[in-house]
Amino acid sequence: MVKKRWLAVIGLSIVIVIVYAHDRTYYRDTVPFLAPINFDGDVPIRCDELGDGEFGASRKGRRTHKGLDILAEVGTPARAAKSGWVAVGNVPDGMGKYVRIRHRGGLVTIYGHLSKINVRRWQKVRQGDIVGETGKTGNADHPAIVPHLHFEVRNHGSSVDPLDYLESSKVRQHDEEAVVDSVAYELE
Repeated sequence: MVKKRWLAVIGLSIVIVIVYAHDRTYYRDTVPFLAPINFDGDVPIRCDELGDGEFGASRKGRRTHKGLDILAEVGTPARAAKSGWVAVGNVPDGMGKYVRIRHRGGLVTIYGHLSKINVRRWQKVRQGDIVGETGKTGNADHPAIVPHLHFEVRNHGSSVDPLDYLESSKVRQHDEEAVVDSVAYELE
């Protein structure tokens, strides 16, 4: 009886150590920030009869827009801007189907109004992985709202302008070879 308990404790300890070590693995990104959608030239920002898709734009009820609405056809792949861990959700009246990714250094990116989610909760994703497909879910299902990806960046809980990252000289469009070259490494 004592031997079985001892073996059970050792087995549980090994599982805990393996899970802890697994959770501390990060993927090294090939560029500081990857555009979540491929586009030519300047970032295509939504602007239709129901509103402006820029960060900080006015919304009903004295609210401001906390993200950036990037124009994209329904079904366009949305890619992880950085490597991290996934949390998924569905807010029927807000972003609709969305994916939230936690990154190192207190950074979080959010991909909203998706028609399809391609990842699961707590999944680790590499920079450039397809996390979903753009759509018109949530409050974007109105016929007058053009299809787009709602893209947010939060730094330690505060919303920041995604253009600060997307217009950086170091941002890059998806490049299959560069993403494949990502490597995993352990935290010190």
